[in-house]
Amino acid sequence: MSSYYLIAITVKFPEGVCPGDGLNGSNILMISRNGSCRPVIRGSALAGVFRDAFRNYSNDDHYVNKWFGYVSDDNGVKKMEQSHFKLHDLEFNEIDQNHSVPVRTHNAINRHTGAVINGGGLFSIEYLPPNISGNIVAELEGLNDEECICFINNLKDLLGENLFFGGNRNRGIGRAVFSKIRYNAYDCSNVSDYAELLDSKYYLNKTGKIEYKKEILVKNNENDFVISVKLAIPRGEDFVIGYGPTLSNTSEPQWVKDASGKKYWRIPGSSIRGVFRSWMTRLAALDKEKTGKITDDAGLFRSGENEIKGDNIGWGFIEKEEERKKYLKNPELLDDPILSLFGSLYKRGRIHFSDVLAEVGRESESQVRKHVAIDSFSGAANEGALFENMVLVSPDISFNLNIRIKQNENPQKNEKEIQWLFQTLKSLHLGIISIGSSKGSGRLIIKDIRANSNYQQDKIRELCKFIKDNHD
Repeated sequence: MSSYYLIAITVKFPEGVCPGDGLNGSNILMISRNGSCRPVIRGSALAGVFRDAFRNYSNDDHYVNKWFGYVSDDNGVKKMEQSHFKLHDLEFNEIDQNHSVPVRTHNAINRHTGAVINGGGLFSIEYLPPNISGNIVAELEGLNDEECICFINNLKDLLGENLFFGGNRNRGIGRAVFSKIRYNAYDCSNVSDYAELLDSKYYLNKTGKIEYKKEILVKNNENDFVISVKLAIPRGEDFVIGYGPTLSNTSEPQWVKDASGKKYWRIPGSSIRGVFRSWMTRLAALDKEKTGKITDDAGLFRSGENEIKGDNIGWGFIEKEEERKKYLKNPELLDDPILSLFGSLYKRGRIHFSDVLAEVGRESESQVRKHVAIDSFSGAANEGALFENMVLVSPDISFNLNIRIKQNENPQKNEKEIQWLFQTLKSLHLGIISIGSSKGSGRLIIKDIRANSNYQQDKIRELCKFIKDNHD
């Protein structure tokens, strides 16, 4: 019996998503749109994410190729094997009333110096706002009922974990949360079922909606280590990460409206990520200089017979050229703990920092400050360079940060990563490291911290005690 399934997967992006479609002439990275100018994630992009997730989930290339297709070699002749699981473009639900798409601006950072690139380093990206949602529509065909139901159940388990879509994941956007799978099954050997299938596909193409008869709820089976941190501005201090001057020559704190139009103050996930990577690299280098290596069993800071020097931690730099080429092709062989955690241009990282959002409340949460630009050579005020900037001042503003780490296979390496992460959180709480514009203090304190499991609860309790003993 040849079975055919139409599937709809309900998905939501709590921090928004950026399905990039290349640069325009104004150095803005545009999002993908269909012929009706509605934002979409292409079906091919969805298939790529699902295929990679299924490979990690099943660890079976044959099983993945069976559902997603592959190129076989039949007596020296390349032959394309058809996919049994086909994904449509994801069209999102309405954004506000006007289909407005926000734009955010970033400075390109020199990864070696940590400073902004001089000239040409400013760029902008379009992205879809927080809490945007939609339905991923897919077709399942060509196999029997038993195999299809097995695949749908595997899909349900897979969707219980967080997947990431679109570009700019390192800026804290693109995390997808799934709630349910709805589907219809059709027996194509039955005339009435086949006619119903054709009608369903017609209405699906025409309206984007059909009625589904069966539903499976997706349960969260989080395997990542997730730390939820509640941040606040210390009493009597201010904080700002600005957009830059507006037409009125006033710099405002970053803010964003979600899909329903509600306004939030925002700290970009990329800002948090950059600060944490820099500080954790220092901690790793300090461990390396003090002990030579972390433990005999963990084997960190080594690549084969070559020992990684402290100055090279995080960059995957191997001095011998032939060794360097080998690790560029196979970065998973390089035992650099910071590179493994944060990734690089040739290796995917395992840590994700969400955009930090705080719901906008009273007008008293912010104040406008006047400043005058100072000449960097003379130290005197620049004539005519008076400007204003708005800062956040209320200690009642609650910034919610989620840090997610995909666990390493080696428990000892996980222990070291968590140790460096918690040391960085302590440094942030004490004001040793700061975030944001130089116009504000850049200090944030920790009000609360929690984890999603019993893992590392002793360190969580230790950190909570540290926060209590060093409260504002």
